[in-house]
Amino acid sequence: MKKILCLSFAFIYIFLSTVSAVRIADNIKFTVSPNKTRSLDIILPDDFDLIPQTTDYFITLFTNWTGVDLTEQTVTTNINNTVKIPINFPGFRKQEGYCSSYTITIETSQRARQWEGKVCVSKYNDVDTTIEERTDSFDIGFYKKYIFSKPGEERNLTLFVLSSLNTTIELFVKDTGLNIKPVSTSFPVFKNRRKTINFTVKPPEKSGTYPIEVTGKIRNCNEVSCIKQATTYLKIGNKPNASFTVDIFPTNLDTKAGEKIEYMLTIHNYGPDAFFSVYLNLPSGIETTFLNKIIEIPQASEKTINFTLIPKKPETFYEIKAGAVSKGIDKYVTACITTDEMVTDLLRGMEAIENGKGKQEMKEKFNKWYSDYNKTGYMNSLKEYSDLNDLIQKSKTQKPKNQTKPNQLPQKTNTQKKETADYLWIILVVSALAGILFVLFIVYKFTRKEEDEWEYQ
Repeated sequence: MKKILCLSFAFIYIFLSTVSAVRIADNIKFTVSPNKTRSLDIILPDDFDLIPQTTDYFITLFTNWTGVDLTEQTVTTNINNTVKIPINFPGFRKQEGYCSSYTITIETSQRARQWEGKVCVSKYNDVDTTIEERTDSFDIGFYKKYIFSKPGEERNLTLFVLSSLNTTIELFVKDTGLNIKPVSTSFPVFKNRRKTINFTVKPPEKSGTYPIEVTGKIRNCNEVSCIKQATTYLKIGNKPNASFTVDIFPTNLDTKAGEKIEYMLTIHNYGPDAFFSVYLNLPSGIETTFLNKIIEIPQASEKTINFTLIPKKPETFYEIKAGAVSKGIDKYVTACITTDEMVTDLLRGMEAIENGKGKQEMKEKFNKWYSDYNKTGYMNSLKEYSDLNDLIQKSKTQKPKNQTKPNQLPQKTNTQKKETADYLWIILVVSALAGILFVLFIVYKFTRKEEDEWEYQ
């Protein structure tokens, strides 16, 4: 009897723990597997700003994606009390290829910040930091998400670049009046070897938060797959004297199965000396040199842990979660690795093409491209990939019945609305579990009754 109950609760635990998650970021496009759920996680105050005082955050979500469990919510927290807000996007009763845009707004009494993105149903999982389909042949990222400075004090900025191929990268700084130097640069990069680029910035005299944006581009390539962007925030004013942040690089990279990737996990400690338990959660099919450990970081300093990851399977999506825990506060970041992303991107694009002659012709074009792709080697058919991807996008002449128009947003509502059909599976599961527990209860009562009668005899 006890074994049956334990198995029942184990099933419930496994069922509830199968939701995968990705951290919120600007212009994220992510997929949800058919009949599964993926959450987009917001962590406050980190994803908004490192605000020291207790603050009210008003969160609103606009989307046509049915079954989402949040439309409006108010969260009150401060720098010493991290709060995670998961927004669950269920993939139940939605056709493969179905997509919807979303807009998330977080407001305080001082200012507001907005994130836009897109979510699609597909069995070919992916996370992109752009609305367009593209392969992540390289990645760029700042060493710190927040740079603190006094008014007028010159600061150094550190940017990292990592590529899956030997090429030349060009960097361009968006002009925001912050006097950043250099405003542009170019340099060679070598396969899977991290490159460090330094900038200087002279902040204005006025206090505030200023975004710094850098665009990276593969030389002589105009495809969307050849462009990446990175953002950091320059904060003019006092540095916080509490809490910590976690950063990982790279965050999105495509590579060949079996290739070794250099990673770095950095914990920035803004509070007093503290111990941090650092961890890394990996899916199956990936090797690492990372070891979970406890480290001590002095006040107002940071520590970087370097490690490697080796994805073993071709044409596979890997989701990575890394973080640190200190004094009960758990902060984490997510990163993604894909192998042969060009292949899965094209297969995902064909999911939304109407069945018929057009889809069959596109399959034939894909098979020819795939044959050439296997012969020419990894990342040597980027132009052909982009041309075929354009053809696939143009072939989506008829969307599924529940397809939303790009960037179409519903009117704001004051109540959370859920589709009964999308939650039918939940009702069925709960009803089944209730029935099982009821039967187990009857069996238990009957067994006790027999035991009582035996004792009486």
